[in-house]
Amino acid sequence: MPRPSKYSEKVVADICARLAEGEPMAQICRDEGMPAYRTVKDWADEASERGKAVSAAIARAREEGFDALAAECLEIADDGSRDYTQTTDGRIVPDHDHIQRSKLRIETRLK
Repeated sequence: MPRPSKYSEKVVADICARLAEGEPMAQICRDEGMPAYRTVKDWADEASERGKAVSAAIARAREEGFDALAAECLEIADDGSRDYTQTTDGRIVPDHDHIQRSKLRIETRLK
């Protein structure tokens, strides 16, 4: 099925809703039924009122998405439930693999 290239307010609203949840535009545009990334950029870059509205909606959604990612990072950082593990002899020791994975998850979201 070809990608839609004709402007649609519903498609823009769907894109903005996903951006507001912290999902990257490139990932959204890779999904079936979504327009190509360049098409969305062209809609936002238009000099018309519609283009300005699309650009503003995307900017607002991205700001909300940044907040969503920050909240997710805090949740990961604050969850220490798996930072320690019990060995077979009963000692409690740090689970360095889990701690490093949590750091990687946070860094990836921040980038």
